[in-house]
Amino acid sequence: MTLHYTLQFYDYWHTGSGLSGGTYADQVVNKTAAGLPVVPGKTIKGLLRHAAEDLLELGDAVINQEAIDAIFGQRHEKRRGEDQSGKAEEKKRTIGECWFSSAELPESTTSQITDSQRPQLYEILASTKIDEKTGTAKDSSLRQMEVTIPLTLTGYISGVPNDQQVVLERCLQYVKRLGQNRSRGLGRCTFKIYMP
Repeated sequence: MTLHYTLQFYDYWHTGSGLSGGTYADQVVNKTAAGLPVVPGKTIKGLLRHAAEDLLELGDAVINQEAIDAIFGQRHEKRRGEDQSGKAEEKKRTIGECWFSSAELPESTTSQITDSQRPQLYEILASTKIDEKTGTAKDSSLRQMEVTIPLTLTGYISGVPNDQQVVLERCLQYVKRLGQNRSRGLGRCTFKIYMP
């Protein structure tokens, strides 16, 4: 089974590429080869796994460790002690049953964006560290981060076992922010499932 979703952002958001933009910005966002914003599938998977683990810890009746392991795979864990051969015992890592696509702008939107309009999808936010004693900016503390304007992206999760659909739906509902600087007001969002 495949779950299709929309990812609607209400504020600026930043999913980092890990690259510097030189004099343009210290941190630039992930983009497709065509220069359009994208949230990588591995980011979506990690965010939803984190949501599942939070819900499990909160005692959500729908979530259990077996479901998390089935959907996302088991984490690699080293255990204390030795097996019968005297080697350190390790719990094998398994791959989850689900595959997470990247979230991208739908074709109906990208077909309307011209090359000259693409730069307007991004803004630069600047910040600096203030010296508490003097109240002035500290030297060499100015940072510029590229952010994406509020948009709606689409993506999908394939290979969803029928009995695990409700688990993923709960995880999607739980996520309210995505990307860097979530605690500072960026990346407010909602996921919604839709039928294509």
